Amino acid sequence: MTDAECTVGIAGRCQNLLGGGCCTYHECETDGDCSMGMVCECGVGPGSQNVCIRADCVTDADCPGGLCARTSGRGYGLLSTGGPMYACTTGEEPCAAGDTCARGDGGLGYCDLDYSGAWECVAPASDGDWFCTR
Repeated sequence: MTDAECTVGIAGRCQNLLGGGCCTYHECETDGDCSMGMVCECGVGPGSQNVCIRADCVTDADCPGGLCARTSGRGYGLLSTGGPMYACTTGEEPCAAGDTCARGDGGLGYCDLDYSGAWECVAPASDGDWFCTR
């Protein structure tokens, strides 16, 4: 199978998975391709496809007194939101969204949404996980 045969969706590509070729497609190319309350995020889906993710904000102007920040979609944020999303910060968080931070137990974590929707320093989802710094 070749990319040319993948024609039933946006930007079809043939990917060799489990020894056979299959077609993968982008879910979106622009925010307009997504449902209300979602934005198009480039290259974050399985196989690096563009996917629609939840967005409680799109720009900092949507967040009075705070910033619009992307959650990692891992750890607590993944469990509470179903994946990465954009959410407002208040400017009073104990850590900066997406940054590495020191957890209360002295370990290194990353700033993400916790179960309650507050930005907190949380542990990586498992010992093998990594996280990015800015």
